[in-house]
Amino acid sequence: KDIFNMMPMNLREFIVNDSTEMGKIPEKDRASALEVKVLGYLWDSVKDTWTIKISEPKEDHPTKQNVASRLAETFDPLGYTVPILVPFKRLMQMCWLDGMRWKDRIPQKLLVDWQKVKEVLQDKSLTIPRQLTVRYDYESFRLMVFTDASKDMMAATIYAHYSFHDAPPVVTLLAAKNKIKSAKNENWTIPKLELFAIEIGTNLAVNTVQEIRIPVTEVC
Repeated sequence: KDIFNMMPMNLREFIVNDSTEMGKIPEKDRASALEVKVLGYLWDSVKDTWTIKISEPKEDHPTKQNVASRLAETFDPLGYTVPILVPFKRLMQMCWLDGMRWKDRIPQKLLVDWQKVKEVLQDKSLTIPRQLTVRYDYESFRLMVFTDASKDMMAATIYAHYSFHDAPPVVTLLAAKNKIKSAKNENWTIPKLELFAIEIGTNLAVNTVQEIRIPVTEVC
């Protein structure tokens, strides 16, 4: 803060998840709220949780632009909402394949899929713990990668696995990623898509190891 004051720039709005440490920060420099946005997520510093805002599709008969806009509203870089957005992504692809213009209403044949999307997206938010574990005296830290594919999607998830000498292991979802099958390759078989899913999982594991910055015992 002293360095920034020399510029002069008033660095402020500090916030931590420990009430004792928070009390040590001068009141004028503290964040005015206990919930702040961090990389698109809402962080509750008291409960130490992330909250992801989920898109709420309200239109009864949307345009192609409405579908794209609602899909983009759910910002989730770690991929916790990946499963519930699958029908949304598939619908968006069908809109493109139909050849409709940007402000055209989606055809009647796609309204059934739109209703399915609305049924899936009933919750307005998803709240998850920020910490992967509350104990840091672990013996080993592993990354567990799972991949799979269906006729429409390829996906991968990565879990953090903490082992303890006096307690059961703690396993927590760390990140997930999926990709819709290209419409130009309808003849791709599921085994081929599973290979692409393995590639997604491998890239996800490599990026995680590079970014997590703690020793990883094993990636499995």
